[in-house]
Amino acid sequence: MAYVDTTGTGGNPNLKPVRAATYDLGTEWYYAPKAAVTGALFYTDFSSIVDLETTTGNYLNLSLTGNNLSKPIYSNYTLTVPYNTTSTSRRGAEGGGEKVPQVARILIWRAVMPNSLQRVATSCAANMAA
Repeated sequence: MAYVDTTGTGGNPNLKPVRAATYDLGTEWYYAPKAAVTGALFYTDFSSIVDLETTTGNYLNLSLTGNNLSKPIYSNYTLTVPYNTTSTSRRGAEGGGEKVPQVARILIWRAVMPNSLQRVATSCAANMAA
């Protein structure tokens, strides 16, 4: 008997759309021709969001049943399906610039990036200045 993959994905006809209210507040400073530093704060309130969950169920296994529908064979399946989850929110800051001095680039990157990415961002800023 051949191995039959008993996992899959499914849909959800009762799924509601993702809904969110987003707020941004930003500023730009042009300190020289073609040179700027930008910054912004943001807040997003999700009233409906979609996530994935794993469920198990006993379903007809057509691979094992074949054409013999008079003796159906059922298997346990693990399905990944979308569902609506509770509301959530996200907030943060972002920044950037064009022709920004090296020290300012590192400070901007560190303010925006999570700790795990700061080393990569600092390295990128150093490479951009070279």
